[in-house]
Amino acid sequence: MSIGTTIRKLRRERDMTQDALAEALGITAKAVSQWENGKTQPDLSLIQPLCHLFDVTADELLEININRKNEERDALLDRAHTLSKNGLKKEAREILFEGMKLYPNDYKVMDSYADATWYLLYTENMGADFPEEERAALKDECIRIYEKILDECTDDRLRHSAISCLCSYYAERGEDDRAYALANKMPIICQSREFLYSLISKGTEYRDCEKNLLHNGLIQFLVIRMANNYKLDDGTWMYTPDEQAALRDKTIALLALLFEDGDYFFYNDILRKMHMGQTRYYLKKGEPDRALVHLLHAADCTEADLAHIRKGKNVNTSLLFRGMEHYAQGIMTSSRDNDAAQMLRALEKTEFDPIREREEFTSVIQRMKRLAGPNEIPAG
Repeated sequence: MSIGTTIRKLRRERDMTQDALAEALGITAKAVSQWENGKTQPDLSLIQPLCHLFDVTADELLEININRKNEERDALLDRAHTLSKNGLKKEAREILFEGMKLYPNDYKVMDSYADATWYLLYTENMGADFPEEERAALKDECIRIYEKILDECTDDRLRHSAISCLCSYYAERGEDDRAYALANKMPIICQSREFLYSLISKGTEYRDCEKNLLHNGLIQFLVIRMANNYKLDDGTWMYTPDEQAALRDKTIALLALLFEDGDYFFYNDILRKMHMGQTRYYLKKGEPDRALVHLLHAADCTEADLAHIRKGKNVNTSLLFRGMEHYAQGIMTSSRDNDAAQMLRALEKTEFDPIREREEFTSVIQRMKRLAGPNEIPAG
């Protein structure tokens, strides 16, 4: 393999354009093109800078075993993903932090590290671990990483991920114009992957694509829109507490309608949150009996969700989603403790004192204690 071919291979594997490589080396893009076409070779003075940019040794640059290095990188990313999936977000980020040192110019590692940092910063029970000054510094670091990916990387998936995160960061900083400018670069819903699959596919594949499209749309609707409250421009809230309770009831009823067999799987987590919201609502209203009904449902959802995770793979039988497979290994959590342990902690709060001595409450506590533990790595 010639050095030009090697440079082209390394550059593409790092999703770097010829222009970006040329700018980093202080040369012209034409010079890079001539190397890769075998017309010329880089000056000896550029070998070390090339090694630094590609994070390889001179021996590797001149005759490389790239596959082994990529396998080592992928193994590091897999270890971090497994820890993250099991609720060990901080440990995952530590591995990725070391990965940034080992592979400083690898966009996949950059994206994974910035994504892990984002989870820690914006998760309620972990974000508080960072002092405000450190939080600000980490956000700046993530912005620099995502901007670098956006400027240099040619992988659309990584670029879209960077745009999504930068929109969030810019909006938080009040830089709405920059956020809107990036958002406008993204495709509209009818140009999304799932939508296009439904146009291309036929027969059984079409059925599966339609189910995925509906599933993803339902997630967006329930998680991002349904029963979420927002403050309007005049300072008032979109929904009153009574209206929020009505929306939670609608969410519960909608899922019951769509999953008539009770095969909620992924949606058990959403249902649990809806029922816990209703439990708190009725306690504030002074209606302990109605609160207990929802608390028992929340416990049922918690138990079902943990069973789903332990099994790993589940298949819907309800008519609309019949045959759709759900893989629990895709579930990401921000806590080391499973849902039962988290529910136990929540039930320690004084807001539940009006029902603490009730038999139903005690039964929920006993169930959650039996189920409580660390997050499990899903089967499969």
